[in-house]
Amino acid sequence: MILAEVFRVSLEQTDVSAGSEWEERNWDAVVTCEYDPLQGDLNWSLSIYAANEVKHRPTEEELASSVAHHLSTAVFISWDTKFPWVRRAALPDGGFTLARVLQLDDDSPTYVIDAAESKIPDFPHVPIIQFPEATHTHEFPTPIANSAEETEFEEGDTRSCRSVHPSTMGSSRRIDIDEPDVDMDDAQRLLYRGEPFTGEVTEHLDGKLVSLDAYAEGVRNGLSREWYKDGTLRSEGTVRDGLPRGEFREWHPNGAPASRKVFADDGLTLREEHQWDEDGRPTRSWRLDDCL
Repeated sequence: MILAEVFRVSLEQTDVSAGSEWEERNWDAVVTCEYDPLQGDLNWSLSIYAANEVKHRPTEEELASSVAHHLSTAVFISWDTKFPWVRRAALPDGGFTLARVLQLDDDSPTYVIDAAESKIPDFPHVPIIQFPEATHTHEFPTPIANSAEETEFEEGDTRSCRSVHPSTMGSSRRIDIDEPDVDMDDAQRLLYRGEPFTGEVTEHLDGKLVSLDAYAEGVRNGLSREWYKDGTLRSEGTVRDGLPRGEFREWHPNGAPASRKVFADDGLTLREEHQWDEDGRPTRSWRLDDCL
């Protein structure tokens, strides 16, 4: 019924069948939908085709939006061929957002929603971040801003992206790691003017911000981030008492996901590790639970 409405054909001119089903198909249909089961965060893969004789041909966005509205669920479509791991998500309310969809293993149809740029109702657990893929080609101004801004691309390209500058992490004190008053004591605590430092510590290369860490009493505590010199996010994670906790992520220079690691609460035990090449293809998938 959705296909008939969107493509403006009769219900008898449509067919919805499993990808492996051939005998019971409506071979006279001019609009068809093949579906195949997926695992992980995504349930189904849909392939929709329209014959040349179909006059009304909705855009991919219009089709995804209609399916999302009728089924009350998010529908993921391609976004940019340079970043196949980033999908545009059509939401049931008619809105759109970007989501990073990762295939955990080449041999398994298991997909994970790694992050999104805004809330997706079906996936409340997904972290909300600004994607480096959407900003990696844009030159960042050197000063740190605390907001997102709209940036237009070159003439002839009407797309826009949000350019996000590293924000402050709630501390009123900030120093650079290369300042002469910065030192380390025998306990490997960071000192500033002889005292354990509490606040933010930055590092710059050729005038470009490349790292930002939160410290408490000379020990890393809080969000830890690194950037490439062009402003592309390089790594992000949380540190407590100097040890990684929870999820740590890394990206390639082109903005593609490079790795995702999950640490236990003790900060010493690695529970999961997934790696991808610069084209988004999985190269490693490991879980501690699978080895026990």
